[in-house]
Amino acid sequence: MQQHLDRFVSFLTLERGLSANTITAYRRDLTDFIEHLDRSKLQGLSKVDRQEIIRYLMALKDKQQLKPASLARKLVAIKVWFRYLASERVI
Repeated sequence: MQQHLDRFVSFLTLERGLSANTITAYRRDLTDFIEHLDRSKLQGLSKVDRQEIIRYLMALKDKQQLKPASLARKLVAIKVWFRYLASERVI
């Protein structure tokens, strides 16, 4: 999964021209999400469904007491990453 994240970050940098702070936030959010997927023992990105994403966000809300704005940013990062993965035919 890390290689897909690295390619995505390159895409954001080169093709989308996002700011360094935005890219750093996306990388951090997606790294946390990948770690959650590893702990959940999901085998591959194609196994991730809406329920798994909701479980992840609810765990963050409950354990880390994240505010809605932070949860929304994490959700946006996940959505953009999965759109990218679909456009690259990874999933």
